[in-house]
Amino acid sequence: MTKLSYLFQPLRIGPVELRNRIVEAPMSTHLADSQGRVTERLLDYFEERARGGAGLIIVEFSYIDDSASQCAYNQLGVYDDSLRRGLSELAERIKAHGARAGLQLCHAGSQRPIGRYPIVAPSPIPWQETGLVPKQLTEEEIEEIGETFGQAALRAKQCGFDMVEIHGAHGYLITQFLSPNTNQRQDRYGGSLENRMRFPLAVASKVIDEVGGDFPVGMRLSADEYAPRGITLAETQQLAKELEGLGISLLHISAGVRLHSEKRILPMFMPRGYNIPLAQGIKQVVKIPVIASGAINDPELAEEVIREGKADLVSMARPLLADPHLPVKSRAGRLTEVRKCIRCNDCLNRIREHKVLKCSINFSAGREARYRLEPVARPKRVLIAGGGPAGLEAARVAAGLGHQVSLYEREKELGGHLRLAAVMPELKELLDYYLFQMEKLKIEPLLGRELTADMVERERADCTLVAVGGRSIRPEVPGIESPRVVTVVELFEGAREVGDNVVVAGGDLIGCEAAWVLADVVKSLTIIDERPEIPFAVERGIAAVFKNEFEKRQVKLLPGVKLKQVRDGRVTIGCPDGREQLVAADTLVLALGFEPDTGLTAELEDRGLNCRPLGDCRAPAKLMGAIHDGALAAFEI
Repeated sequence: MTKLSYLFQPLRIGPVELRNRIVEAPMSTHLADSQGRVTERLLDYFEERARGGAGLIIVEFSYIDDSASQCAYNQLGVYDDSLRRGLSELAERIKAHGARAGLQLCHAGSQRPIGRYPIVAPSPIPWQETGLVPKQLTEEEIEEIGETFGQAALRAKQCGFDMVEIHGAHGYLITQFLSPNTNQRQDRYGGSLENRMRFPLAVASKVIDEVGGDFPVGMRLSADEYAPRGITLAETQQLAKELEGLGISLLHISAGVRLHSEKRILPMFMPRGYNIPLAQGIKQVVKIPVIASGAINDPELAEEVIREGKADLVSMARPLLADPHLPVKSRAGRLTEVRKCIRCNDCLNRIREHKVLKCSINFSAGREARYRLEPVARPKRVLIAGGGPAGLEAARVAAGLGHQVSLYEREKELGGHLRLAAVMPELKELLDYYLFQMEKLKIEPLLGRELTADMVERERADCTLVAVGGRSIRPEVPGIESPRVVTVVELFEGAREVGDNVVVAGGDLIGCEAAWVLADVVKSLTIIDERPEIPFAVERGIAAVFKNEFEKRQVKLLPGVKLKQVRDGRVTIGCPDGREQLVAADTLVLALGFEPDTGLTAELEDRGLNCRPLGDCRAPAKLMGAIHDGALAAFEI
């Protein structure tokens, strides 16, 4: 048992005592209704995380007026007294389980993905994602927004929240005043750092005045924008000292802006805890508590941050989306039971697409009341063919519901494509989590045994879930059967060696992952794809990391080209202008995706046996698709 003694020490922020140092960071869910009102799904979501043991839950960013502050559709609102009933219920649900409840207050400024006027900002500089030119705020309007922040904070206090946090990070209005990139004013709100700090300091002062000095007020800051002419740590240190002098109780340190999200919401290809040094830099200049954030998805890393005095608290958004009960499990030393966030950022993709928040590895996130692991009234006999992510999740959920599960895997090891991708630490941790679950739930997988239709008929099970995966797509081009051609599965299995000069055919996630692994071990590496860009259909932050690393490692990207032929030591590609080009290739790695393996499903259906295909053998998809397929099938048995 691992004891995390520092992480679970209480901490007092003014009159408010937190039971531990874990903060749920605000993360947009899109679970409010179209008017910003609290819904039952939103209540269930935050109540589950309070039940899971976090010390402080800072509810997602909430817009403060019904004019220009709203950032997103179905964003939570705190702009009017008509919202008080739902907000009060939300605060009560959180506090009922021993957590403290905070509410983050935000004004979009020009960073308004909904693209709806009015759009206001310090200067008439369009936000890159919409191109819409905002109205430059007058000094009178600036003062009015400060008043609105104060009124929203008072409303939150009256609704029973224990604290508020002012959103001064990630490119929203307060950041726009702070950053030279977005503030080109010539009056007392622009120019020098002293002038650029004037608005955030005025907001903080107004909020403190409205709620009173005994009510904790925090502010979230991008300590470094990681952008040319952006906010720097040295500037944020100066701001932090000024905020402390005003009476701010807590500083929540983040980084980056929306267009540089790989430094703001760090993907698995970036180091964990990348922004911890920024929190440490702020802690060096203030005495008030400081929260560290950014890819702290490992409880032992969180413990280290507190133990070494780098910060007073750690915040987790995605980790508590993935496993709301991370704090409870960690406190009990049950770290192998924690389902760690894999930092795939598919949750972020959904928010960008104005969809409800979901988690790749936690099917129940956002629908906690509907999908709970509670024993069913009539357990059934369930057979599962395939021990990849879809089959493993189906087995975990079905056994958790009380069904009798037998899992067949034709390979000698569990994991399927997840096992192959486990070169990434987070994916190895996810596989380890599933292996632990099999042991905990007493599911003894039948390894090296392929489930057949005859076996299903003999077993007379109530249901068969087929999760046998897919086969690598092989294009019909001359030379494709050459021994120089290797599938991405064979590459990750280590079953085939590659030469000095490698071409990867396929520029989506799996192709880029293959190139990531190969880039340091081959002499030349080229990625080709028929589609117009590489990486293709990859989350923006992950794509930025790939592009940066491929440039540093001299990986050549050739989008918009077609594989025409495989020859000895080279491949022929067709260019957009009709020309053909030869590319050196001792090895061609096929990473063109998968086609469903439908054999077993078709045979079972022909015999009239109850079955359900899952994951890639139903429709090839990303990890979220496979895991959610498996969970839903198990819940619907």
